[in-house]
Amino acid sequence: MIYVPDWETLSNGSARIIAATGASGGDARIALCHAISDQKIALRAIVAKGEYYAGQPMIGRQLGVPLGLTPAAFDWDHGAWGGLFGAVAGGGGPCRERSGVPAESQGQGRSAG
Repeated sequence: MIYVPDWETLSNGSARIIAATGASGGDARIALCHAISDQKIALRAIVAKGEYYAGQPMIGRQLGVPLGLTPAAFDWDHGAWGGLFGAVAGGGGPCRERSGVPAESQGQGRSAG
């Protein structure tokens, strides 16, 4: 049996939405951002090197994901964004998105976190 990871990158999540719905790349990214903002799809990130929690995963509410999240908040080509969305106890700073969104929730509107 082939291992299917629980999480996928934002880029792969966007590609899955495009394949399933025929949406444009821009529309798929907007839909993914709305689902993340509405906490219908969880987001997991790894804190960047040199930051207080370097290498540690953070999920969902720990990231302080704002309402009205837009595709401009992410570097879709490199799976990263410039900083934590909100305050995190003990520090904050840049994160690199390593695992993105739960693979099973793409296009299904299910909450994973």
